Amino acid sequence: MHAVQRHERGAHCRAGLAPLLPRATLEAAAAAAAAARAAGQAPLYNERMVQPTFPVASETLLLSGPAGALEVAVDLPEPADARPLVAVVCHPLPTEGGTMHNKVVTMVARALRELGATTVRFNFRGTGQSAGAFDHGKGEREDLRAVVNWVRAARPDDALWLAGFSFGSFVSLSSAAARCGPTR
Repeated sequence: MHAVQRHERGAHCRAGLAPLLPRATLEAAAAAAAAARAAGQAPLYNERMVQPTFPVASETLLLSGPAGALEVAVDLPEPADARPLVAVVCHPLPTEGGTMHNKVVTMVARALRELGATTVRFNFRGTGQSAGAFDHGKGEREDLRAVVNWVRAARPDDALWLAGFSFGSFVSLSSAAARCGPTR
């Protein structure tokens, strides 16, 4: 049986950012938003909109994001292959036509699904049915954070992988690096 190691936010993680590790829940996200408000900062997501439940079948849906709705596609592996793993796959530069339907992104998601991962692809702000406008990476990291928080709330014990192609790789890696600095 696969054991998921649970991690607590360590001193090396920056304060105020939700971890990418299995600890995040709806309560933790709500507490982070309350702490941000108390510190005079805007919450990291649109907390007024109720998030949809995690689908039990592959589907496309809209999540609440920091700039409005985010278009998300969730695809589940074959039941016999399923593992306790969710992979969020980010797309290339929206200003150059990148979307969650990009061939490389869909092929990466397909390969991960064939390995038993549930995959989540989404359109960054201003792309497809996602609201907002391109924000040169800053807002797109917030979009990824909103998707990750939703996944963590729904599947807290599953491993979480981030993947991306081109600009999507930049957003994934810079988001992970911003949350947890170097450990020594």
